[in-house]
Amino acid sequence: MVLSINFNADDAEKMYVGETATVSLSNSFSKISGTVSYITSGTTYTEY
Repeated sequence: MVLSINFNADDAEKMYVGETATVSLSNSFSKISGTVSYITSGTTYTEY
């Protein structure tokens, strides 16, 4: 399973490939565990 999740840029800077991750599913007591395999910056800047 592959999850694509957006994070605040400050939080994303603290993550690293290979780190263990656990995701809690909304409206459920279920959790999914896995490993971070890819991180990219989704930050965009607009100049006026």
